[in-house]
Amino acid sequence: MSDDDDPVVRHFLVCRRVKYDPRIPWAPYSVRNVIFNRRPTRGYPVVLPAVWTFTHIEGTGSHEFWIAVVPYPDDEDDRPEAVASYGPYLVHLGPTPARLSRGWRLRGVPFPAPGMYSFDFTLGGVVLAQHFIWLEG
Repeated sequence: MSDDDDPVVRHFLVCRRVKYDPRIPWAPYSVRNVIFNRRPTRGYPVVLPAVWTFTHIEGTGSHEFWIAVVPYPDDEDDRPEAVASYGPYLVHLGPTPARLSRGWRLRGVPFPAPGMYSFDFTLGGVVLAQHFIWLEG
């Protein structure tokens, strides 16, 4: 697959819920409560039972995406390991350019300590989109 075949991610959000309603074909997805920061009530480590991601992708072909939760480093040259990884999410766009929206539920999302975390939407190890969440201490 060449770089020209790589899909383009137009939207990638982390939220409390994604609802799908096929009765509204021009806008079937509802994104509820986008998460930007969170303060756990019982300290760390904390595991959120579930969060959702909403993704809107454009392109062609079939692809295998992954979502990783990574502590955001103070020094970008020293990127830490992911604390969790979810996938694969298989997306079939077809031979002609297409648009596709999806909501994916992530279960048991861990946060070992306060700080900034990045949800990385990846294809073949390359980060295509990110959503950041600040976990307060």
